[in-house]
Amino acid sequence: MKITWKKFIPLTVHKIYAAMGLSLVVLATLQPGQLQLLSCPLLRNLHLPCPSCGMTRSFTAFARLDIAIAFHYNPLGALLFLLILFLALYVLVLAPLLPKMPHLHLSHKENKSLPWIGALILISNWLYLISIRGEL
Repeated sequence: MKITWKKFIPLTVHKIYAAMGLSLVVLATLQPGQLQLLSCPLLRNLHLPCPSCGMTRSFTAFARLDIAIAFHYNPLGALLFLLILFLALYVLVLAPLLPKMPHLHLSHKENKSLPWIGALILISNWLYLISIRGEL
């Protein structure tokens, strides 16, 4: 892994994604508990949570700064909230102000291991949700 510094010029698509992410954050803070989506078919039919069960509640809890509750509902939801917030601020605020930003370069081996790491994180999160399914 190597980090270099270079100028990051946000494209229009980056700004659109950042604005969409920020709107999700704002929506979660303005409508806590009212973001009712369809119930999970896996949980409804098999009484087994899917890997994203509790994600909306986690997102809204984090927006209300109930961090412990957000991680309890779905740890990946809380981390996704932080990631969206960071990336939106990075694209909309930091990139235009700073002359150079860090740029991460991964080796071929590191690049190939990323999907496996992601799958391991997702499975770990799912096992956690299964272990607390009575509390969801």
